[in-house]
Amino acid sequence: MTVGEFLVFLTTILARDREVVAVNVTITSKCKVYIAKNGPWSQKDKDYIEKVEKTLINVSKDAPISSDKVYKRHDVNELYVATIKYCSRKLGYRLVKLRNDITNGEGQMNINSFLEYAQNQVAKNNSSAPEKFLRHIKKVGSYVAHLTKIIDCARKVKYKDLFSSIETHLLDPCEETQLISSWKNIVTKYISDEDYEGFKKKCLKDDEIRERLENLYGGVGEQLESKNSSRTYLHAELNVLTKIIDDDGTKFIAVSKKCCYLCGLYIKFVQSKGHKIGISRSYNKLYHSRKLPNVFRKDFIPHATFHLDEIIEREITHFSSLLATSDSDSKSLDSDDSQDYNEVRFVRNIELSEE
Repeated sequence: MTVGEFLVFLTTILARDREVVAVNVTITSKCKVYIAKNGPWSQKDKDYIEKVEKTLINVSKDAPISSDKVYKRHDVNELYVATIKYCSRKLGYRLVKLRNDITNGEGQMNINSFLEYAQNQVAKNNSSAPEKFLRHIKKVGSYVAHLTKIIDCARKVKYKDLFSSIETHLLDPCEETQLISSWKNIVTKYISDEDYEGFKKKCLKDDEIRERLENLYGGVGEQLESKNSSRTYLHAELNVLTKIIDDDGTKFIAVSKKCCYLCGLYIKFVQSKGHKIGISRSYNKLYHSRKLPNVFRKDFIPHATFHLDEIIEREITHFSSLLATSDSDSKSLDSDDSQDYNEVRFVRNIELSEE
């Protein structure tokens, strides 16, 4: 098992709900595990992570241990129970998705196979099963599977030094309140003032856009023409990055969910400055409630602003073209043509301006 695989497995059993958890391991005289999430740490979080740490230390100190013996240990069995309880809410979401796959696909060959045989054997051998269905099976089983792989390593002499000296460090969340430009000010950078009211009226007919604007500005009347404030936070992966950025060598950060577009853009920018930092995965989602690290902030702002302005202009143009086609057109900004940037909905934080 590589360090990267260990980190990925660890993020699985540390993601309690629909939250994002990021993890890095720094090996010196100790094996230091830095963990961050998009929110404050509860006592339940701390107790569970302490249990994971102590169990791995105790198992590794007794290494080598056979697989038969290690899974009969009381502390290991307790950790499995604690993991399922800790991740129960997220596991519940995934079970619902799997149940919907089975219900909606009743009568299909892959569903019948799944119901008749053990899920792992069927998932591997039934090539006709849809990728989405197999993915949901894999996610449901990932909690036990990933914990098992971690325990299997901890019981071996090869990893004795690594796990017996493990130290977990929970990074404090970094939050602040920031100003947000008025929606009108943003939109009129790309369309004329004369077209603004018509564009606004049609945008507010889209329930998704309306809901997001209400949540962000507190209303969709005069509020859209005024600046507002919003709670922002440093995403978990960037919180970890700022902790390890000055460390020597190649660094890897595992994230329980794909990191957002802006985080991915920032990490690429940091890489261009000579830092060897890898991330487990990223995608094109954009979120308004994000904060930039202080490291490279001044240099990164013009770079990020350029890319965000391109995205906003593309989305406004795309949405305008749909409106021009037909007011009753069933297409939406969630179509494939929108490049999956639809989380932003024409919102850009003032922090990304150079004013």
